[in-house]
Amino acid sequence: MRALPSGASCGLVVYAIGAAFLSLETFELPSILVLAAAQLLAESFGVLIFRFTQLVVLLPLGAASARRLRDAGLSPWWTLIAFAPVAGIVALLYLHTFPSKAAEVPVDATAS
Repeated sequence: MRALPSGASCGLVVYAIGAAFLSLETFELPSILVLAAAQLLAESFGVLIFRFTQLVVLLPLGAASARRLRDAGLSPWWTLIAFAPVAGIVALLYLHTFPSKAAEVPVDATAS
């Protein structure tokens, strides 16, 4: 079998590590499996399939990351820090460790 270009292999490693660190319970394993299957297809059909799959997986991961940050009471825009090469992923991992804040339940004025 042919080896993928180093950029494609490196991309799989980065996304697999990112998915594992984001601790997205039910989403991380399917993401890793989809990327692994895309890498196998890329060996036969070219790297374009792998790059497209990376984008398809990146969008839900970003949405789940933004949801986690919002649960912690932080701005979802902090998700974009992951695009900084190494420190961004480490910083996002740290932000994901913040505890969730309790949802404020509005008090019904008519209830006595």
